[in-house]
Amino acid sequence: MSDPAWGPSTARPPRGSDPVRIVAGGRRIAYWESGIVGAGRRVFERTRPELAALRADALRAQVLRGRGLGPLSQAPLVEVMRALVAHLTDSGAPESSVKQYRSNWNKWVPEEVRETRCCDLEWRHWTSIFDGLSRQQASVGTIRSVARTMGTLLKFAVARGYFDDIEPFTTPSRRAATVSEAVTSARKRTDARRTTVGLAQCPTREDVERFAAALETFYPGYGERLALLAYATGMRIGELLALRVEAVHLTATRATVDVNVQLDRARAWPATKLPKGGHTRTTIVWRAYRHVIESLAEDAVVREGPTEGVLFPPPRPVTDWAQLAGSLACAAAESCGFEWRLHWLRHAWASVSLAPVTAGGYGLDPASVQVWLGHRKMSTTLDYYVNRQHGDEETAYAATVRKPPPGSSVAAGDVAMSGDITAQHVGAVSAVRSPQLVLTDVVAGSDPVVTSAVGEMSDE
Repeated sequence: MSDPAWGPSTARPPRGSDPVRIVAGGRRIAYWESGIVGAGRRVFERTRPELAALRADALRAQVLRGRGLGPLSQAPLVEVMRALVAHLTDSGAPESSVKQYRSNWNKWVPEEVRETRCCDLEWRHWTSIFDGLSRQQASVGTIRSVARTMGTLLKFAVARGYFDDIEPFTTPSRRAATVSEAVTSARKRTDARRTTVGLAQCPTREDVERFAAALETFYPGYGERLALLAYATGMRIGELLALRVEAVHLTATRATVDVNVQLDRARAWPATKLPKGGHTRTTIVWRAYRHVIESLAEDAVVREGPTEGVLFPPPRPVTDWAQLAGSLACAAAESCGFEWRLHWLRHAWASVSLAPVTAGGYGLDPASVQVWLGHRKMSTTLDYYVNRQHGDEETAYAATVRKPPPGSSVAAGDVAMSGDITAQHVGAVSAVRSPQLVLTDVVAGSDPVVTSAVGEMSDE
């Protein structure tokens, strides 16, 4: 006759060898953590009589997993992490990767999970890691980074016998589903918060110049030009720091830069990799800042040594030049009251390039700006940077005073390169003024010069 306390799913072991017992009329469960009666610590857990059998089954499966396994399966997960870090360090893994693994572990893995034995890890432990990320509203990038850290840890542990034949935490498909759920939640949060970036949120030219002057004190000889070139090209910091003179093309009618690489932060400087998304592109330099890239190219050509040809050499020997540059930029921003991250210079470039002349921008073609930014989809550019302008009905009414020219419309190839800011781009504007920006008088062949604005937002 079967005992209903054990439930239908588990055969009752001999009484003297069973590490899990229901006691106190089903109100408590007593079990040996080691899975062996009389060995290690005995734990008493409260429960309800109607749930006692199910909970006993779960505990029995948990403690019996540890029996017959190698001694490493009894190690807490934190010991595995220490072993992984030591292995990566001894094998010469990139320092940046080891630092990222440590950071993810220390910040995102709960104490309970760290101290749990490998043989006792369950799906709930894995879920608790990513539930914590969701509660803290971590980004998609952070969630994926933590998942990579845990994946590396489990691969290391399984190969060295910490789990023997047990699936760590749970099955791979369940682990992947948990990560996918956290990523989906993060994307929804991002979409809910996302707003377009326009001139009103971006730093003004005066803000940029103040920041550039401050950065010069922290990165002498190059800091000012680094900030100004970021503002004039929309390039990301990793792309700028990897820029070489061969990528710069200057003619009488245009100034362009081939964005073929960015710094590889997983390897020591000057290692590079493809730009974000794995796609190369060519971008323009605003004509008003042509002198900046000209002077940088001239310096790069005459410089000798390992930094010959590099537009922005590190100020001292360093392995992670991108991290150092970011630290210098943060210090400069704090010293001058600059409220934006360095990446906001890219936002400012896009916003000024796309904003109509009547609002203080250059009014450049969105399809071209999309290519120069390196966005794969036009929707990315339009969703982030194109705003409806105040008084657009009046502007449209004034601009359509004449009929379209007879014959056919202007072919795309007949339009002047958008990189050459001329009177055609500006239109017949003489002294355009708005509450946010003021433009100088436009003479045929000259450039509109922005002299004021305000700002603040996120990343693209």
